[in-house]
Amino acid sequence: MSTPSLAEELRQRSEEELRTLFKTRPDLITPVPADISSLAARAASSPSLIRAIETLDLWHYQVLITCANLDEPFSKKEVISATSNQAEEVIDELISLALLYRDGKKLRLPRILRDIVSGDTQLIKKIEPTPPKSESAPIAQSDVDRAAIASISDLLRWIEELLNFWSEERPISIQSGGLGVRDLKKAADHLGVAENCAAFIAELAYISGLVVADGRYHIIPTVNFDLWIAKEQEDRWRDVAQSWLRTSRVAGLIGRSESRNISALGPDLDRSTAIKIRKLTLETLRSSLNHMPSISFIQKSVKWKYPHHRGVSITEDLVLWTLRECEWLGITGSGAISSYGQKFITGEKSIGINEALPKPIDYILIQGDGTAIATGPLVPEISRQLSTFADIESRGAGTVYRFTESSIRRGLDHGHSGEEIHTFLSKVSKTSLPQPLQYLIDDVARKHGKLRVGVALSYLKCDDTQLMESILADSSLANLSLRNLSGNVVISGVEIEETIETLRAAGYFPVAEGKEGAALSMPSQPRAKARPKPPRITSEMIAPNPEVLEAAIRVLRTGEKVTASKPLDYLPQSSSNETISLLHEYVEKGVAIQIGYADINGTVTIRFVDPISISHGSLIARDHTTNGVTPFKLARITGVTTA
Repeated sequence: MSTPSLAEELRQRSEEELRTLFKTRPDLITPVPADISSLAARAASSPSLIRAIETLDLWHYQVLITCANLDEPFSKKEVISATSNQAEEVIDELISLALLYRDGKKLRLPRILRDIVSGDTQLIKKIEPTPPKSESAPIAQSDVDRAAIASISDLLRWIEELLNFWSEERPISIQSGGLGVRDLKKAADHLGVAENCAAFIAELAYISGLVVADGRYHIIPTVNFDLWIAKEQEDRWRDVAQSWLRTSRVAGLIGRSESRNISALGPDLDRSTAIKIRKLTLETLRSSLNHMPSISFIQKSVKWKYPHHRGVSITEDLVLWTLRECEWLGITGSGAISSYGQKFITGEKSIGINEALPKPIDYILIQGDGTAIATGPLVPEISRQLSTFADIESRGAGTVYRFTESSIRRGLDHGHSGEEIHTFLSKVSKTSLPQPLQYLIDDVARKHGKLRVGVALSYLKCDDTQLMESILADSSLANLSLRNLSGNVVISGVEIEETIETLRAAGYFPVAEGKEGAALSMPSQPRAKARPKPPRITSEMIAPNPEVLEAAIRVLRTGEKVTASKPLDYLPQSSSNETISLLHEYVEKGVAIQIGYADINGTVTIRFVDPISISHGSLIARDHTTNGVTPFKLARITGVTTA
């Protein structure tokens, strides 16, 4: 007596049972197989089985492993006696997934499945039919939201500050791709945050299409950044939060000792389990409303929901990084889900961020000690210009900016004259400009451009011979390999960018010089010419919609009829009018048919097809031989009959 096959069991399933199978295992109909035998072969293949078992929680997986350890065929009673009475419902669900299939009143597994789960038999030593018990402390929602809105405010400001900074000080992508360690540290210092936070902010901007590496491998903001900055604060936050939710990139990998070669914005950050674990972490947080769940509980809960070996290696770390990123994003506050996070996850139209955040202001207060205070978030244009020639000293409810020789010089480098800086500060400050600040601006502006740097590899040019002698004697400039060409021109052995940077670090005030000998100012807001290319997104397959399900079932049933029917031992023949009339009838009914069809040489063969429509003198149908949609000229169809 032959052993029943999975294909035979699938043929016995109702259309509703097939719909359930395809909803939970959408890869089975991507693309739709020709018939049930092809469906069964795909369902019993290793890639499809692995995808299916990774949808199981620990309890379902333990029941499946138990089944794999029993001799086939086995009964439900045997499985229950080896686990618990709660296994009966789980067995039915595993059958619906085609991870088990019926053999009369007993059960079997697809053959390869036993090999796939054999390595996880540590997992059934302790049967766990229920998820871990919650470990959490109560917390007032108002306290959670207060902490979350502060994080949201910081996040939006960090992105704006970082991309304004990269407009001025453009980092160069490293050879392997991404942001170098040195530039990451500079970004972290500029924002006043830890390097892991700076890496996360950079990644948010990258996956949101706000920054790219252009043709010269500069990491530079895109025009999308200008569009993004013009939006309402809630829309800005939603854009980056949605990018984070669906990306397969894992910012937490950046900077780990065991992953030193993994850089921010680099190509090696995608992890196939990232989206799954991120969503499970959010589900666990949402199940603990008004409570701050412990990290260990969230990690145990996620591992119970996703116990499979492919994700085990970094599951705990991924959960930890996700929780950290939720705090930075404001999805959580003080470790508990915020009302903003709840509304975002459930897709509500209004999250409430615009109402909760303070309105941007258009003024600053300049102090006598060379600082300026912004008592709230500044409007984008003032914030951008101010950051060009002032350094951020501290952040909080307000922001403190400090004017220094280097910050004023930076503003001059980016095209602002001393007079323009005076005018801007006088316009936006509600207090008058202190005299020491005026002197500082004038003094730096007077020195600025006195020393010019050009391309040789590079050269230095200056009319002040004493200054040139000082430069040539400066030991801190030894790496430039300077050589005196004439009284006022010195050749440098390195490229122009490095020459300028080294001179500035040594306290000099050079500017770049163009081919015509004129001083060059860097553009104040350069943008990438190339369009942003957001990284690929590795995600789980999406459940098919009802129309796709119905079409898949119809194709499978038709394929079964064609497979079961024998080819005609005669060529169907009918008149042209009869043929067209029958074709219209069969298109309307959506049934499979056999047609006699003549090729260009006049040879007539029988073709199995699913008629779709009649258009421009042709029958449009799916050919069962090629499984593709093909036009058949009506004039060449000799006859038609049902399959």
